[in-house]
Amino acid sequence: NTACDTGAEALTSALAVTTGGQSIPRYCIPNPIRGGRERCYYLFVPDCAEGQVPLVVDMHGGLSCPLWSTIFDKWTETAQRHCFAVFYPIGVTDPEVADYPCFHVPGGNVLL
Repeated sequence: NTACDTGAEALTSALAVTTGGQSIPRYCIPNPIRGGRERCYYLFVPDCAEGQVPLVVDMHGGLSCPLWSTIFDKWTETAQRHCFAVFYPIGVTDPEVADYPCFHVPGGNVLL
């Protein structure tokens, strides 16, 4: 399957074996620049992380998504070994902005 699943449980389901079933929740917040349309991300905080911990931001490439990125970059597994959090933003999926998932910077080039 080549679909970029960005559903609420996409990373939790795909990485259940790797994380021992630990949840990787998706959060969505309104984007004031895009008229309140939501921008979503996943956040993985391993059970071993306590208090303030380092945060790695995993920016997937154009035409990709957090699900595919986690399969290849292994940040989730590394975060479990070294007790840090990983932030997986979901690129723009609005067809009015871009033809494929990417990161859009207002006033900048859509195709980063």
